[in-house]
Parts: sequence; structure tokens; C-alpha cells
Amino acid sequence: MARSYEVTEAMSRLISSQPFYAVLLMGLLTIEETDAVPTAATDGKKLYINPKFFKEELNNVEERIFVLAHEVLHVIFAHCPRLKLYNERGFGPDMKVFSPMRWNRATDYIINHTLHSDGIGKLPSMGLYHPDYTGAMLADDVYCLLKDDDNDDQNGFDEHQEGDDSSTPNEAKVKQAVAGAAQAAKAAGSMPESMKRYVTELLEPQVKWSEKLMLEITSKAGKDSSTWQRPNRRRISSPPHIYFPGTTGFNAGHVVVYIDTSGSIGDHELTHFLSEIAGILTEAAPEVLQVGSCDTQAYPPHTMEEVCEIEQYVAEGGGGTYMPAIYKTLAEEDITPDVLIILTDGYTRWDVAPPYPVVVVSTTNKVCPYGETIRLDIDK
Repeated sequence: MARSYEVTEAMSRLISSQPFYAVLLMGLLTIEETDAVPTAATDGKKLYINPKFFKEELNNVEERIFVLAHEVLHVIFAHCPRLKLYNERGFGPDMKVFSPMRWNRATDYIINHTLHSDGIGKLPSMGLYHPDYTGAMLADDVYCLLKDDDNDDQNGFDEHQEGDDSSTPNEAKVKQAVAGAAQAAKAAGSMPESMKRYVTELLEPQVKWSEKLMLEITSKAGKDSSTWQRPNRRRISSPPHIYFPGTTGFNAGHVVVYIDTSGSIGDHELTHFLSEIAGILTEAAPEVLQVGSCDTQAYPPHTMEEVCEIEQYVAEGGGGTYMPAIYKTLAEEDITPDVLIILTDGYTRWDVAPPYPVVVVSTTNKVCPYGETIRLDIDK
């Protein structure tokens, strides 16, 4: 079946004006024009468009562009499989009986706010929008704020269908598509502002921390296993907020990470350092993860259990550099980690090694004389 003029026009305009969304749309979704849906819908694999709705109820090509980009975000935010998961579990992010309609509205609010803020097309009059429900929020959090009896003037302009393993792209495919879309958008100089952070967060940390930490504590490590007695706090706190068993870790996984916060470390380096720490938490699942910062003095570390705590972490310092101060502070705090990880540019004295394994992650060619040094490449 040939595409209608309206769909073809919207696709062409999306390619020329918003390559990020165009590449994602073509890489992740197959467009099918059909009367089987009243407006538009997606199951994570196909984008169903009612041609009459697209032509007669959307006023212009800008609104049609908005609808196309809207469906793309449903896919990369995994709203369809999460809808299915909540339906199967029977309870939502608020741990009460799940409301699919409220979930659909919550996802629409954050997507529409994101697109509207970035000036992607034009929000159709029937689209849900509220200034308090922003693109920086999780759909799960908006869901908890909404009520089933909220009297919205509209219910949105699309349908959200449950996704499953056969109909939705896996995480690897989504990441590949997002990376390609980001590259195309940057080349065209039109990367949407709100997507910059999303793309950064989606990228894998450079270091494979699950492998690295297992090697470092191999003499103490046991079999990684799951337990329902220790719930996975990260899975509860992060979408889709479902109770999953936790891990017993490596049986000796007390990991301490220190960030170099001397004057030579800028926001760019700090962002990459925090990304690596998030990778340690999610990939290696240590028994305990503590994070601290150090310039000429080391500040006591804080225990981190959730990725959001890492994202909100405010590093202390900003003066000179002396990384061995970390060893003194840990001794004063009576902390003996199974492994200490130091994220730094390497411009420091190292003095005598502490009595535990040390992994130095350096943004330069500077090497610590003991332990292991890993090079972290950061694009300036």
C-alpha cells in the first residue's frame, strides 16, 4: 500500500528538520496506514496511522511531525513493554491497582512536554500538556501524581499497545539506533536539547566494571546469586519500579570510589566520572558502594544504592591535588574496601600503596606506580 501524501510530506520534513527523530523512526518503526486504529498507535515495532485522522484532524504538517516524533519517544522510552509489564503485575508504580489509562496519560505528558520544549513540530490541540509534568520527569512519577478521576479535557491523540519480545526492539537495538540518530543530528547541527542528556545516559560506561571488579577481588569472590530477602533497590526505584530479587554480589564487594575534584577537573570530566560510577553500580552490583571526592584532602564517602543518588551527587573540593589523602580518610573512617577506585587525571603524587587493591582510572597517560591504571578516553 502506497503512503498517503500527508505521511510522505511529514516524513520528508522530519528528515530535513529533525534528523534525530527521522533516523530513529526509520530504524525502529514500520509505518502502516490503516483504518483499524482511530488515530495513531504503536506497539513498539509498528506505527499505525489512520490516514483520515492524519489528513483531516491534524491541521498542518507541523502537527503531523509532532505525532511522528511522539511515537518515536514511546519506543525509545520503552513505554509499551512497561505497559505490558504493569498489566501483568497488576499494580503500578504507586504499588496500587494499575490503571492503563493513567499510564498512557502520564507517558503522553512527558513526551509532549519534551517535544514542545524543543520546538519539534507543533502540539496538536487534542494533545495532553501540563507545565508541571516535564520531560525531565519519569512517566512513573507522573503516574503517581495523577488520579484516575482527573478530568482532562482530552485523552491524547494516540493509543499505546502492549509490547512483547517479538514486537519491541531490544535494548541493544535501541542503543544502536539512538547512537546513529545522535551522530546524524550532530552532523546536521540539530541535536534536540532535551535528548543530549538522554543520549549521554544511555551510552555504556567505557569500563566493563562487572569484569574488572571480579578480577580485582577474585581471591574473595564467590558465586553471584539472587535473593528475595534482599530486594533490588535499584529495580524498585527505577522504571518500571517492580520488586525483583536482589543480588548477594561477590560476597566481598565493598567498593569505594573517589573522584578527583582538584582544579584541573572540569564539568566535562565530572560527568564522565559519574557515568562510570553508575556503571559500577548497575553492572557489578557491589555489596556496598561508597563515593567520595578528593582534592588536597579526602572527604568522607557516602553510601550509594541507587543511580539517581549518583546523578544528584555534588562533589566536594576544587583545590589542589593529593590522592593519597584518600587512604588517610578511609583509615580515620574505619573503612577497609575490597577495592578502591580513583577517577582522576593522574596529576598527583601517589606515595605508598594502601593495604587493599587500587584501580586508578585516568583521563591522561599518567600511571599510578601500584595497583592497576585504566585509561579513560574523554572527547573534549
